[in-house]
This record gives sequence, C-alpha cells and structure tokens, in this order.
Amino acid sequence: MEKTIKSIACQLGVCIEDDSKIFNCQIDSRLICENDLFFALKGENVNGHDFLKEISLKKAKAAVVSKDYIGDDYGLVLLRVDNVLEALHTLAKKWIEDYQGKIVGVTGSVGKTTVKEFIAQLISKKYTVYKSVKSYNSQRTLPIVVLNFSKEEQILILEMAMSEKGQIKKLIDIAPLDIAVVTGAYICHAENFESIEDIASAKLEILSNPKTKIAVLNKNLLQYQNLLKEYKHKIVTYSIEQRDSDFYLLQDNEFVHMDIEEVREKSFQLSIKENLIVEDLLAAIAVSYQLGLTLDDMLDEFDNLKMPSMRYEKVFINDILFVKDCFNANPVAVKRALLDLPFPKDNAKTIAVLGSMKELGKFSKESHFEVGKIAAKKVDTLLCYGQECLSMVDAYEEEGKEAFLFQDKKLLVEKLKKIIQRGDIVLVKGSRSLKMWEVIEDIEKEYIH
Repeated sequence: MEKTIKSIACQLGVCIEDDSKIFNCQIDSRLICENDLFFALKGENVNGHDFLKEISLKKAKAAVVSKDYIGDDYGLVLLRVDNVLEALHTLAKKWIEDYQGKIVGVTGSVGKTTVKEFIAQLISKKYTVYKSVKSYNSQRTLPIVVLNFSKEEQILILEMAMSEKGQIKKLIDIAPLDIAVVTGAYICHAENFESIEDIASAKLEILSNPKTKIAVLNKNLLQYQNLLKEYKHKIVTYSIEQRDSDFYLLQDNEFVHMDIEEVREKSFQLSIKENLIVEDLLAAIAVSYQLGLTLDDMLDEFDNLKMPSMRYEKVFINDILFVKDCFNANPVAVKRALLDLPFPKDNAKTIAVLGSMKELGKFSKESHFEVGKIAAKKVDTLLCYGQECLSMVDAYEEEGKEAFLFQDKKLLVEKLKKIIQRGDIVLVKGSRSLKMWEVIEDIEKEYIH
C-alpha cells in the first residue's frame, strides 16, 4: 500500500482519484503538519470532526471522517467511512502486512514503556530500530505508530495496553508479533475485571497470533498454566526473585550477578539500583538475547540507559531529593516505588506524596489500604491526594503514624512546603490524570523565584 490519498481510499472502499502523497497520519490535531492525513475520532470529551478547520489551516491534505458528517470540508479531501476507528485499524494492518523485519510487542501491568525503551537502547548497535513514541499503546494510538513507520528499520517495538478483554487481541491483529513480552499481571485498569486471573488472561492475548514464536514472561506468570497451555511458544522467563528463571539477576552491595538458565554468566557493576527498574532491564536483556545479542554486546549500554520521563526520575531542589514517578500508578508500582526509596542521611526524613490510584473498580479500597501499610513501614510522613486514598490514610494511621488527606492540591503543596527540609527524600506518585508532577513544579517555583 502506498501512502497516497487514492491508495488509502481504495483500502477503505472509497473511490477517490486524487493521487497526492500523504506524509504522516495523526489523530491529534496539534500534531498535524503539511500533507498529513487526519482521523476524526470521537472521544468522551472531544470530537475530531470539530478540528477539521484547524488541520486545514495547518495544510493537512485529507481527513477520514464519519459518513454522517455534514459539515464543511475546509478544502480537505474527506474520506467518508462507517467507523473511523475501524478504518484506522484496517489501514494500519494493511500497511504493516508486507514488513519483512521482526516485531516485538510489550504488554503488562507495570513497566511497559521502560521495557520498550530499554530493548530499543540495548539492540540499537546491532539493528536499526523503530519504537512506539511516548506511550502510544492504545486502540487509537498504536495504529498511528504503525502507519507512521517507514518499514525501513529492522526491528519494530510496540507497546500494547488494555483496559478490557479483547483489546490486546485487536492490537496484535494489526501487528502480529515475532516476540511477545508480558511484564506481569496485577491490579491495574481493573474496573472491567473480576480477578487478577482475568487480567492475566487479557494480557496473555498477546500470545494468540500464530506468527508469535517466542514469549518472554515474568516468571510469576507461570502460575497461570491453565491460561498458557493453549499457546505453543518457546517460553523464556525472567525474575529478580526466582533463581530457576531462564534469566535471573541478583544484586548485592556492589555487583550484579547475572544467571542464564541457572548458570552464572557474569558479574558486573550497575548504576541502576531500584528493583522495579532492574526488573525492567532484565526483561529487556532477555528479549535482546532472543534477537541474537550476548551480554557482552550489551554491557557498555547499561550505564547509558535513559528512563522514560517521569519514571522514578530524581530531581534535586534545594538539597531535597524528589523522586518524580508521576506517569501512572497502580498498587504494585506504588509499593515498589516506596520500597525502592533510598534512606536519608543524618536526621532527614522520607515523605510520600501519593495521589489516588484510578480505574481499580472493586479493588480500590483494599489496594489503597495495602499501599498505606507499606508506606507506614517505609516513610516518616504521608500526604495523600484524592478521596480514594481514605483507606490508605486509615492503614497508615493504624500503625500509629499521622497522615494527611487533601482534596485540594494547592493545600497539599502548602503543607509539603512547611514540612520539607534539606536532606529529605520525597516520593511523588499518582495516576496520570491527577497531574502529580505539578506538586514538584510548585516547589521548584518556590526556590527559583
């Protein structure tokens, strides 16, 4: 399939003779450039059809719109279809079907973006690589990644997310994988599920395409043998806890010891110390091995690895260490972030600023309570933001410690300003919709101005 209006229209069953070339495809009007194709998707809060004038002014070439749209075309070529999202999926699937390289897909309740980024960095010396931008991993954004892929790189790495059963299956129907990675199944985006096993089942849909030959799995997933038995893959496991995994990594005070299939491969130093990040790196190492790299090929890259923005990002403000882990939050990720906090020096203290964890459904109260119990063991002071955190506060205070619950972020920041001192360590984490990074931005303003 060529990227011309005519060829794209033909794939969608629309007859248009305009042979103009399309540069990129977008669903976000803010990203539109000259000669781009826009998909006018309808969302909960916005309707892409309302932005046709805007993209026309930016010199977009065409737009895929609903056949029911009766507004102005603003000089655009309009491709009218029954369902814009289905059209987006169809085009992405057609675009990638003749790709001759390998496709790696990453899903899981935690660490998807970090694992994706680490794989790309580790293999980039041997292969040319294209990867999902930012966290483009949904039903709407993954097809855009695929459509904007030139197909010239040797490896395509895709991040795949879901909030209900069947969504991962739709994504791999678009881009069938050679290697599938599952980082784990935990309580996350759980409001549409009845159990963790249901979440695991939805995640393991990533293995359901016959093209997929290798599954790289967190060793904990082997507890779901009833789900895995239908898949006939080469299964490669990794763990920082279970020595009998195919890839195992043990940290001591100075060195990291790497075992492959229960044989000590190598010991080396690693600047990354946080367990949640080390486990993501181990997943990336396991994938890189499947692509033909050795540990020696990767060693030089370990100290150059770059974390995605707002993932356990360390920021010093006035000699106070802020751990900015604000991209998203679920119970496992928050617990790990708490447990990985370094110990302060002298008489300094640790503070956790935790926003509520969204989309947990019936698991919300218990999950927040469990996080509160961990926080009570790890930090000196707990500041919470959001009504769902009430049980977190209860759990913390059950341990005889004082916590503070806020519904107003400005009031939370004012409290934080009053209690922080030089040498303190402050973890800031919460669901992305809460914009917890604004807490750190407000603190920065205090000292910059």
